[in-house]
Amino acid sequence: MSTLSMHCISVVIPVFNWDASQLLDELQNEVVENDLASRIQILVFDDGSDEAFREKLKGWWRSRHNGKIDATLISSGANVGRSEARNKLIEACSASHILFLDADVLPDCKDFLRRYLAAVNDGVEIVVGGLSYGRIARVDTAELFYFRYSSATSCEPATVRQRYAWRYLFTANVLVSQSLVQSCPLSIKFKGYGYEDVEWALRLSERAQIVHIENTVTHCGLLTKDVLWRKQREAAVNGATFSMLRPDIAGRMSIFRAASFLRHVPAWFLSGGARVASNIYFGVVAYRVAYVALQVDKVLSTALAIKRAVRANSL
Repeated sequence: MSTLSMHCISVVIPVFNWDASQLLDELQNEVVENDLASRIQILVFDDGSDEAFREKLKGWWRSRHNGKIDATLISSGANVGRSEARNKLIEACSASHILFLDADVLPDCKDFLRRYLAAVNDGVEIVVGGLSYGRIARVDTAELFYFRYSSATSCEPATVRQRYAWRYLFTANVLVSQSLVQSCPLSIKFKGYGYEDVEWALRLSERAQIVHIENTVTHCGLLTKDVLWRKQREAAVNGATFSMLRPDIAGRMSIFRAASFLRHVPAWFLSGGARVASNIYFGVVAYRVAYVALQVDKVLSTALAIKRAVRANSL
């Protein structure tokens, strides 16, 4: 799918209840200031956002989109989920490579798109830029736990990420060739939050080399402890799906080894243990204690989800 008239990179951004105006401004500015309009296409998918956020997106197109770049807004009347939203964006792409970005990120350098264009010129099929919190000026107390937690688990230099290549492939900031994406789309078996990028990263890694570079984006969507806990509980269901789709990999991951063993424990015991862990998580200030409690809750919730999935599949 490469012709002289085709863009080099389609930037795809699914949006759900997040004002992505600053991200769009910065991408547009780099395109215009460096005469990249013939090489960059920007596609935004509004995944059933609330009216206020839909209007903010439409407002950007009306007031700030300068017409000098190829930018398209696609709207959905209902929330279709993270995987399906990205697959719909993929269908609309016209470039040889697709740059996946989350709506709540901001590039950390002024030559963000040009670094990815250089990777395209080098013939790389999968390029991961990485995550950071470099542009976060202030962290609210309610979001401090998540800031520390995510900084410790998701933000590493390219040299470290490269050693565990597929584990650090996040759809928040990754470039993949169009041909590879077409042969390896995101799975729609994952609903809601969690593991869809992990499973996708595994399948991609089996088809091409994943190359990590220093081209980070700052994750601006900091979460409160309550929201993080709810997202982790939601992810447990997808974790059960992942463990069934990829038992070969899940068997080598400590969370799934523990959860698979514990699924044989009565459900009331797992539920009770998860309640105790969540009470500790919410009730303490000390980061390390809350971190351990969150991990215990994660294992127990995943064990419950696996237990229910196994039972459902056996009926």
